[in-house]
Amino acid sequence: MGAGLGDRCTAVGGSFLDGVPEGGDVYVFSAVLCDWGDEQAVSILRNAREAMPEHGRVLMVESLVPDGAEPHMSKVNDVYLFVAEGGGVRTRTEWRRLLERAGFVLARVVPSESWSLLEARPSAVG
Repeated sequence: MGAGLGDRCTAVGGSFLDGVPEGGDVYVFSAVLCDWGDEQAVSILRNAREAMPEHGRVLMVESLVPDGAEPHMSKVNDVYLFVAEGGGVRTRTEWRRLLERAGFVLARVVPSESWSLLEARPSAVG
């Protein structure tokens, strides 16, 4: 791997619906969970939760739907993802609930106009 990451990172193939490699400090999902409905997304996140140590984190790069009725491009993407993939773009509240079901707490959100970074950490009761 470039940038000196070869001794610090490992790329592993497989299905995150079945499980993820154990012992990672950080699990990154970039524009992945929006493709899945809530039950599958919870399953994927639970697999990460079971595989990580207590100090682990999940980072998600996802589009966020703002609360309220004002127009926003993410709402168009939400309709497309629901019809085409069965998933959807979620609000901050929806992410918080989904993460809680998987054994996480939403630690922070770094918003932007298109994609946002969500950080989750294991909950005390995970």
